[in-house]
Amino acid sequence: MTRRERSKLLTAINKQFSDIGNKMPTSTSNVSPAAWEYFIASHLSSLCSGRSKNAKATAMREGVLPDYEDNPLPPGEYVPIFNGEHVNINLLVRQPSTSVDAKKMADFLLGAGVAQEVLDKAMQHASRPSRPAHVFSSYIKVEDEDE
Repeated sequence: MTRRERSKLLTAINKQFSDIGNKMPTSTSNVSPAAWEYFIASHLSSLCSGRSKNAKATAMREGVLPDYEDNPLPPGEYVPIFNGEHVNINLLVRQPSTSVDAKKMADFLLGAGVAQEVLDKAMQHASRPSRPAHVFSSYIKVEDEDE
């Protein structure tokens, strides 16, 4: 495939994707288009997520993608993993994050002789609430129909 053919193909895919849901039902509200766009984007995101998950599972099963769960590569690795007729795939292994198991740490410190009161104060001092999840769901409203 030439660069020009690739560009045309990607442009066509992007245009078709962008055109999905552009024909909103008639509305008298000037904010309905924003709600409609949010619904369409959320719905497409959900479909894309499912398709991506299925494609990844298939690619792993077929040997296109490596089984990184059972055979992880070292952090910082950047390697080409598939060189196909139409698609190349590279893999970047990011640096892992570190998390602290507060229960294990507390048990360790108590076992080392730290007083419960000191531990409680330390936990209170070092703890902060996380931002609560805000989960939006959108759907197309329907009116009851007489059947």
